[in-house]
Amino acid sequence: MAILYTDISGVQRTGSNNPGGGLEADSLGSYNDPVFELGSCSEITAVYTMTGNEVQSDIIYIARVGMGVIVDPVRSSITGNLIAGTATMGVGDTDTVGGTQAADTERYSKPINVATNMVDSTAVSFAGGTALITPAEITDDDNSGGQGGQQVWITGKFATLALPQAGRKLVFRIKLAGNR
Repeated sequence: MAILYTDISGVQRTGSNNPGGGLEADSLGSYNDPVFELGSCSEITAVYTMTGNEVQSDIIYIARVGMGVIVDPVRSSITGNLIAGTATMGVGDTDTVGGTQAADTERYSKPINVATNMVDSTAVSFAGGTALITPAEITDDDNSGGQGGQQVWITGKFATLALPQAGRKLVFRIKLAGNR
């Protein structure tokens, strides 16, 4: 299982914008564009470009979020352009609820079919997931400004994957609430 990154999460990695380290390496304020990367957004639009080397169980870090954020699974979706012969993906996060439970890779959606060509159709809406019936806000801190807290990522995990196609894209549109 590999950890993969979208266009947004790639620059949200610890130390990505401050490779020298230090306290600012973990600070949300040190990212490239804090507004675009969740300073005050209520929707994430993140793009993952397939390499063709992905395998089943790989996890895509979609974006890093802070405490108090609520992901709305009813208004969130994934779009793709024939990324693989077969591909299903669940969407969740790495929130451990203060260390009282394991991260949940299907908190916002059970695995849904993302392999088809959606260019001339509509996005695939999230379906199932525990947050559909029991909405919950992110409780873990988003790294406490460099003081060693948790990193909370919204994730997509390939439940099945065969014949991945390099250069194809997955676009995640994640609706957020409660982040202000």
